[in-house]
Parts: sequence; C-alpha cells; structure tokens
Amino acid sequence: MARRGSTVKVEVRSTASPAVAWHQLREELALSDAVHGAIWPGRSGPIHKPQPGSPSLAEVTIDSERYQIRRLSRPVGWAGETTSEVLISVRPDRQGGSRILLEATGWDQMVGSELGQEAGDLLGWAVDQVLAPISRAATAEAVGDWLTDRLARRPQGGRARRTYKNPQAHWPGFEAILDLLALSPTDRLLEVGCGGGALLHAALTTGCTAIGVDHSPEMIRLSHQQNLKAVGEGRLVLIPGSAEALPLPALWVTAVAMATVFFLLPEPMCALQECRRVLRPRGRLAVFTIPPELRGTPAAPEPMASRAHFFTDQELADLATAAGFSDAVVTRTANGGQLLGAHR
Repeated sequence: MARRGSTVKVEVRSTASPAVAWHQLREELALSDAVHGAIWPGRSGPIHKPQPGSPSLAEVTIDSERYQIRRLSRPVGWAGETTSEVLISVRPDRQGGSRILLEATGWDQMVGSELGQEAGDLLGWAVDQVLAPISRAATAEAVGDWLTDRLARRPQGGRARRTYKNPQAHWPGFEAILDLLALSPTDRLLEVGCGGGALLHAALTTGCTAIGVDHSPEMIRLSHQQNLKAVGEGRLVLIPGSAEALPLPALWVTAVAMATVFFLLPEPMCALQECRRVLRPRGRLAVFTIPPELRGTPAAPEPMASRAHFFTDQELADLATAAGFSDAVVTRTANGGQLLGAHR
C-alpha cells in the first residue's frame, strides 16, 4: 500500500440498467434503516451534527446526469486541513447491466496525521474498517441475519415496502385477530409490530382509536402513509419502539394485537409481560403466530425459520399464563396458524 494517495475500491455488479440501478441506489441510501439518510442524504448539500449551529462535517454532491454521488468529509478540530472523499458511481457494463463503484480516498492522510505514515497503520485502517467488515458480512450466518431482518424481523427496502403495504398472506391472521378482539368505538388498540399499517387500517373502521409500535423506521413511515386520515384526525399514533420495552405507560390500552410478529421476537416472555403491563384490567390480547409444523414452509421459510421461536399450542398458552394473563386459549385459524387469546 502506498504511503500517500491510497484508495479503497469496492465494485458491485447488477443486472439492472444504469438508470434503474441509479434509482435503486438513491432509494436505498436515502431510506434504508442502515443509514437513515444521515450519511447519504437524499439531496446535495452539507451534513451537520444534530446540534443546532454545529459546523458541517461533510458536503454531498449528487449528479443525476452522470450517476455519481460524491461526499467530501473534513475532520473538525483534528487532522489539520486534511479531507477524505467517497465517490459512488454507476456505470454500464458490457452485458447490459451496471457496475456500482465505491472509491474512498484521503483516509490515509487522516490516519497519518495521528499515527504517521507507517504502512502497517495505514493498512490497519483498511483491514479493520473495510476488509474485515466485508468478510463478516459475506458469511452465510450474516447474510441469513440480514435477509431475516430485511424481509421479516425489521422490514426495509423496496420489496418490504411493496409487501407490507398490503400483505395478502397475513390477512387470515388479521381477520382472526379482529374477530377475537371485537373492537368498538370505546377501545384503544395497541398493535405491536404494526408493519405497513394494514391491520390498523382495518381495525380503525370499527371506530376505535389505535397506537402502532414498530422498531423498523421504514414500517412506521409506511404505516403513516397508509393511514394519513386517521393520523390527521388524532385516532392513530405511530411510535418507534420494541416489543420488549413498549414506549407506553401502564394500563393505557384496552386491547393488544400482534400479527405474525411473535415468533420473531428475541424475548417472547418479556414481550408478553410488556403487553400485560400496558393493558387495562380485563383488557384483551390477540396474538397470531406460526406453529412448529409450519417451520420451513412458505409461512416460515429459511433463513427466517432458524432464527424464530416456535411453540406448541399448550406451550403458547402456558407462556401467556406465566406472563400473568388469564383465560389463555390457543385456537387454529383456517390457514393453520395459531391464535392466542387472553385477558389481563
């Protein structure tokens, strides 16, 4: 590695045309949970720290005619006048697809400003920050985790937005939950893992008010778009948060719903205890989930199935009872799913 002028280059090939690849790249950089638009904003301009009046940390230039995004970063208070630059560009390849190129330069000067131009230290940055993360991310386990998050556990990306806008495969569970809860205008419903807001939209037709919680920022945004009228009327509030630490006070709602979420929760018992905490006395719980015999089927395919929790009907009812619920009963829906019903 050269002592100065070192460059990191990463190339990704796509079968999409440059125009399509450019659009997809811009969408992912602006909306993906991985970056939240903070590192790569949706438009050209400076990037500031969250504090008001703080100096800009970088300047982004987006050139849609040349399919290029350039980010020029400068240290604040250290490394003198050095800068680093990341250039992302989309170029055509010979097969009719695209090559997405990322080139990073200037990082060696910033490292050198503190550690000197020792080749080993410069290489150390590239290994620690580029080669090792890519190596870890490319393992089967890491790819499986990423797919599980992107498609189900923390939905994000274009496919997830299209799927969860109206998740047809989830409607049997939605209908079973709504039948069990029998909501009325006096109810305040909490949906844990509200996804794209389809169940909330159906529930709100009963005249109830509702709260949706999801730990995917993209799903919160999608649910908001799908329920603009109810949000504007104050009948629906959408809050980012996790099932294991619901961002609500105790005794706040009359009903709680979870649809095709429970089997993906890392701490199912904790989630049930949180549901009970926010429910009023005799409040109703309705959980639709996937039984063990559907593991590995389209209802719970791999790699998601290997990262999920499955319970027999009795185990599921016992779990709710152990969490403090009464009248816990598990029935089966027309599509073979499990429907847990219980009271606080």
